[in-house]
Amino acid sequence: MAFYSPNERAILHVAPQSIALLGGLVKGKSISQYCIQGKGSLYQEGCFKSLKEGLLAYSPLAKGEVTSVFTLETEILPKECVEAVAWVIHAETKEEAKVINNQLLLTMQNINN
Repeated sequence: MAFYSPNERAILHVAPQSIALLGGLVKGKSISQYCIQGKGSLYQEGCFKSLKEGLLAYSPLAKGEVTSVFTLETEILPKECVEAVAWVIHAETKEEAKVINNQLLLTMQNINN
């Protein structure tokens, strides 16, 4: 099963013996849009509500073999350089993944300040 967790500002993929946590930051902002779909629906419906406008279809959870897509969004001004960081944390427990994710979020926010 996979779902978006607002508390962690991340997508969690939960398996019986492990967890994967997907997250990221750009200019202090985390995930803006996310789409989590089973692989069968992905090919039939796709993740994009509008590819032209860059909008993902709202799909906050799925089970079975799933695929997750998320966006990190910000405005980039002319001659501005912006760094975005995305990560996947693989851990045995949700608690372990949350601790690592919180450390990453704090570290990245401290770097930006």
